[in-house]
Amino acid sequence: MAQRDTYKYQLKEAGKIVHRGITNDLERREREHQAEHPGSRIKQVGRQTTRDAALKWEREGGKRRYRKRRYGLMRTVAGRLQRVWVGVGLKATGDDDKAPKVNH
Repeated sequence: MAQRDTYKYQLKEAGKIVHRGITNDLERREREHQAEHPGSRIKQVGRQTTRDAALKWEREGGKRRYRKRRYGLMRTVAGRLQRVWVGVGLKATGDDDKAPKVNH
């Protein structure tokens, strides 16, 4: 199992993110950034992670990935249409008891 020894961080100056990166020593990295950005602070992003996962995060621009919400229309008992969240889809596993239950 890979070791979780790498931190993801954001360097903030005056409340704005000026740099995103990864390191195995946050205090040392903050001191190094102080030379170029006096008064800046490092904010850790998430928990310690593996080097590979941290490098992937850095390559993707340090962005969080959000699930896209999908909505659909459903007719209510009174006959009106109502907007409802329908999820992000299911994988076809052939296992029907994993499908969501719908109450009629």
